[in-house]
Amino acid sequence: MDRSTQAVSVFNKRAELYQQKFMDITMYEPSLDTFCQLLPNTEPSVLDVACGPGNITRYLRSVRPDIRILGIDLAPEMIRLAIEN
Repeated sequence: MDRSTQAVSVFNKRAELYQQKFMDITMYEPSLDTFCQLLPNTEPSVLDVACGPGNITRYLRSVRPDIRILGIDLAPEMIRLAIEN
């Protein structure tokens, strides 16, 4: 089994635990606010690579509701959580 397949397996099995532990991104908010300020004023688009449970995407959308975000992740369970969040 290659490393990518192993990583997907681990993140699929531990997705709920990961979400519980890392949904709070309070310590990153100043950096994410700066990121949002640097985005174009009209129709900004962002690719969230390894989006996990959608914690960053959720915050970015709360600051900039006009943002278009595509979140991708290798672990289907993380995608499911990101959609819920």
